[in-house]
Amino acid sequence: MSTTGGTSGSVEAVEARVAELAPMIDRARAGIGRVLVGQRYLVDRLLIGLLCDGHVLLEGVPGLAKTTAVKALARASTCGSPGSSSHRICCPPT
Repeated sequence: MSTTGGTSGSVEAVEARVAELAPMIDRARAGIGRVLVGQRYLVDRLLIGLLCDGHVLLEGVPGLAKTTAVKALARASTCGSPGSSSHRICCPPT
């Protein structure tokens, strides 16, 4: 019995998909990085959340560019393209 269990096709498919998406991810990272200078960690975490179809919670005091970060991510992922709408969600502590 093989330890791979026939998953080599799946691994190859994932590797092919990663190779296909890598240039797009690099362009998105560069585009967001032009807006959020020096915030590589934040940019990478935003992209991971987007690519994993997950959620990202941005917390912080006012003025830390949270809304700017989300708008830059939306533009980079074409959600912020003309004709689309996005709204800011604000949940201040009670």
